[in-house]
Amino acid sequence: MNKTAQKPSFPTFDPLQSQIDGVWFPGNDPASLLVSGRHLLKDISTLLALRDRCNDDYERKLLLKHVMVELVSMMAAMDGLQQAVMTAEVYEPPVPPLYRGISIQEKTKARHLWTAYSDAKKAVGDDLRVIRGKVCAHDDVSNWPQWIELWGKVDPSLIAGLLEAIPPAFWHASELNICEWSVSNGDGRKRVLGGPIDPETMTTGDDEDVAEVPAS
Repeated sequence: MNKTAQKPSFPTFDPLQSQIDGVWFPGNDPASLLVSGRHLLKDISTLLALRDRCNDDYERKLLLKHVMVELVSMMAAMDGLQQAVMTAEVYEPPVPPLYRGISIQEKTKARHLWTAYSDAKKAVGDDLRVIRGKVCAHDDVSNWPQWIELWGKVDPSLIAGLLEAIPPAFWHASELNICEWSVSNGDGRKRVLGGPIDPETMTTGDDEDVAEVPAS
């Protein structure tokens, strides 16, 4: 592998674009979880924006129900990221990790953010999973009194804590050196990147972490 000095200019993989070549493609589980989580957050934000513009009470509640479906999926992604962050190698600057790792300061901040997320999930996670199965997916219609009770729980107050706790922990994880990315150059070679992604643009580009693998 030969280090390159050229800053990567490829976009990060977007599953909605159905493009794999010529983009930074996730190379490990944390990277894939970041790609998935980004789209889940976009879906949640879009649904909430649609709900804000809606005046009909039933339609507002219906959109909120779909937000809860996305939140259950987001919790699964968050749980995977939490595992990756909290089990990452910890190093003390200025000595860098051998390959992947987070600093003591990053670990301290992560612990605070992920504790807030865990507390929010613990408070409502079970309710959200039941609502998704019995109300959203209509998996069980044998207990209508329970269905009515669950429909009554479809309220913004149920998810307010999660909506507040998820973004800070997610975007902090996106800044950490725990992900791997690769891109095909189109000539049989593949470039490998190990640095974090920018939390605002979702693009990668740490020059020092770029390596080029020749075609075999």
